[in-house]
Amino acid sequence: GMVPYRQRVQADQVAEMLQKSGEQGPFILAGHSAGGQLARAIHITHPGLVAGIVLIDSVNSVWYTIYEKYTGINFAPSPNNSAQVGQV
Repeated sequence: GMVPYRQRVQADQVAEMLQKSGEQGPFILAGHSAGGQLARAIHITHPGLVAGIVLIDSVNSVWYTIYEKYTGINFAPSPNNSAQVGQV
């Protein structure tokens, strides 16, 4: 799977925060709406840090297609704006 660059940066920031928290992982992440995409990105980029994910009314990859159709803005992963990292 692909993780858009901005999500990759956010995933790295959250992973660093969790690792510095002093709490013992792996963690169960909960993500609401776009936070669900971030939880998935953390799981993809830092698999050893995540034991599970709870998605609450989360957006999915179809959201990118619909968003682009109505706004003309492409947030979908592409070789120019994302990093290849694996698949959940």
